[in-house]
Amino acid sequence: MGPDSGKRTWLLTWTTRGTWLPGDDRGWVQGDPNNHHNTPPEPPNERLRLWHLKRLKEKPVWLTKEQATLVLVAFQETARLQDWWLAAAAVMSNHVHLIITVDCDPAPGDLLRQFKTYASRALNALGEKHTWWTTSGSTRKLPDVSAINAAMRYVIEQPGALAMHHSENPGLSSL
Repeated sequence: MGPDSGKRTWLLTWTTRGTWLPGDDRGWVQGDPNNHHNTPPEPPNERLRLWHLKRLKEKPVWLTKEQATLVLVAFQETARLQDWWLAAAAVMSNHVHLIITVDCDPAPGDLLRQFKTYASRALNALGEKHTWWTTSGSTRKLPDVSAINAAMRYVIEQPGALAMHHSENPGLSSL
């Protein structure tokens, strides 16, 4: 999987709806819908967070262990059907991280949409229909093996993960 192989690796991150709002004390990014690398976080703003919280049409979504397991299976199925390599995934109660290698260079929003759609279908099959995810998410193209390895460590070391996947890529050592 070298630079000329036509494959690209992405770190995708998004949150469940209503659990990480603008103003949150964990930091948040304004004006950058893709949360590109090195976008500086905004400072906490409790009034802004409460303002957004009051405008939610449904209560915030916190995934259970059972739901997280279904989400992970949906991610694996999405990758298999698209012939993508799912390097790592961590599903927490309020957000997910994925590292995915794909052919060519698709629009990152399309990658997010594919994974969110399959995961939403799996969750909806439980009988509860929600808007499960935030609209956007972070899409970071990983430019080289060093960035991929760092992202892999980040994802597989997520504290509090309810469901986890990671696999070795024999092609990484050749980069």
